[in-house]
Amino acid sequence: MRENGNTAEAAATLREGVQCLKPLFLRSPSAFRPLMRSLVQDYLRACETAGLEVDSDLLGDIVPLLSDDKAPDAET
Repeated sequence: MRENGNTAEAAATLREGVQCLKPLFLRSPSAFRPLMRSLVQDYLRACETAGLEVDSDLLGDIVPLLSDDKAPDAET
């Protein structure tokens, strides 16, 4: 989508991806960290490029868990 210049659509699609993955990621951060990190980075980039506001409510409890050293796994 970004290749076609439709960054607003890309941002919306990436936001949806983050939202769908969020429950699984919060349950098992280490298993989904690489995918979530990529989705969030691409979402932030697309929002910036399109001039859209980032959904900080969506990302609030995700961002702190994206760092490998600060994210204890919830699977115990």
